[in-house]
Amino acid sequence: MLGILSGVVIYLLSLIITFAQQASMTTMASPLARPTIGEAIKVGLKSGLTFLALVIMLIVAYFIFALIAALMVLMFAAISPSLGVVFGILLIPIIVYLLCRFYLVLPVVAVEREFNPITAVNRAWGLSKGNVLGIFLVLLIVVVSAIVVLGIPFFLVFGSLLSLASDPASLSTATESMGAMMFGFTLFVPLFLVYQLFSVALGASVHAAVSGLSNEELNDVFA
Repeated sequence: MLGILSGVVIYLLSLIITFAQQASMTTMASPLARPTIGEAIKVGLKSGLTFLALVIMLIVAYFIFALIAALMVLMFAAISPSLGVVFGILLIPIIVYLLCRFYLVLPVVAVEREFNPITAVNRAWGLSKGNVLGIFLVLLIVVVSAIVVLGIPFFLVFGSLLSLASDPASLSTATESMGAMMFGFTLFVPLFLVYQLFSVALGASVHAAVSGLSNEELNDVFA
């Protein structure tokens, strides 16, 4: 029991650290904020617990949404299997729409320093009003960039595993596969860092464009 609790605590701490890192990077990347490194770290640490609360809220909301959606899919499928499939497909744009509406939560917390999770969600929802299409295009860029940039090491690693599985007895195949796997893992780290910086900077720029805040107004928020 103690081991399980320790694992949960360590996992939650790792989540908080990850969220704090994202918030610090967003603060540094925002054209509205010009913090020192120390200020960015401080904002990140304050944001960690806020994002943990947001994740818990979103998980609860996700399960409620998933339960309702599953019941509706089953209900339509009971009428006609085709209706169930159609309704399931129609859920995809709804999910994408919700992702667009909540896309700006990270910069709202990190840049505007809105540490109340409910207020941050409401602020992000308000900022995305009328900007869903633009945010969708940004998300599309982020997803395509992830596929292109991170797909290279991914295919190197898993391609090597498939090659090794197809001919495990061959020494040359094993050597080549292990070499390709090591190269893939080594390549993944810098590419992931570059992608992460790009996606965070893109989100911070979108927030700056739609928030309508100036540096002076932001300083008033910080005061």
